Amino acid sequence: MDIRSDRTVSGHAGFLAHHATASRGIPAILTRQAERATAEHFAGTCREPLDDHARRRMAAYFDAVVRRGAFRCTDPDAMAFRRRLVAASIEEDLRQVLGASGARRGVVEMPVPLPLGV
Repeated sequence: MDIRSDRTVSGHAGFLAHHATASRGIPAILTRQAERATAEHFAGTCREPLDDHARRRMAAYFDAVVRRGAFRCTDPDAMAFRRRLVAASIEEDLRQVLGASGARRGVVEMPVPLPLGV
């Protein structure tokens, strides 16, 4: 991919999709959907060449589309990705409550009461 291709909306959406699949392990079915939705959403609103702010906005939007798609898609790869998202979310919640060292040690005591039914 040409280094300058991420200066356009469609080029940057393609770059995000390629990077998400190749480096982040996001299933291609989700990245294709997110690439298309991101390019369509930003097509008329971003000036080209894109600046850093526009690229960050596009990346945030792309990631949101991937997350939303992961919870709607029935593809087996997307479902496995959804399970990883949920596990990462739980891990982050534990880190917030217990601190990074407590989560690493596998501390199971919760310093705050959990709601009934959990």
